[in-house]
Amino acid sequence: DDDDDQADDDDDQADDDDMAGVPDIVVNPSVLHFGVVGVGASADLPLEIVNIGDAPLEVFDMISPLPAISFTPFAGTLPAGANQNVPITATCTEVSEHVGNLVVQCDDPDEHQVIVQVVVICE
Repeated sequence: DDDDDQADDDDDQADDDDMAGVPDIVVNPSVLHFGVVGVGASADLPLEIVNIGDAPLEVFDMISPLPAISFTPFAGTLPAGANQNVPITATCTEVSEHVGNLVVQCDDPDEHQVIVQVVVICE
């Protein structure tokens, strides 16, 4: 019977390994709509990156090809349950409309990148 107990203990250990935590990213809001920004002016909106998982989340980069927005990309580790706010600035230099994406890249196993739509109307 002692051998059976040892086998049960080994099974329990395997189950514990299967239950290892995973990171889970949420980015708020999913759309950054700056609305109308005057030419020569700028506006700021916050972007929040949250790790709702139960293991550390590694954020690798934040990228966007939109010339009207600027930000200091957050790259680093977010512990389980932690969040990071990143201010996003829209600056208008001419009358135009900018619609595109900002991408947050990370090691979330089911969501390696989160796409946030960005809208800026420069008037």
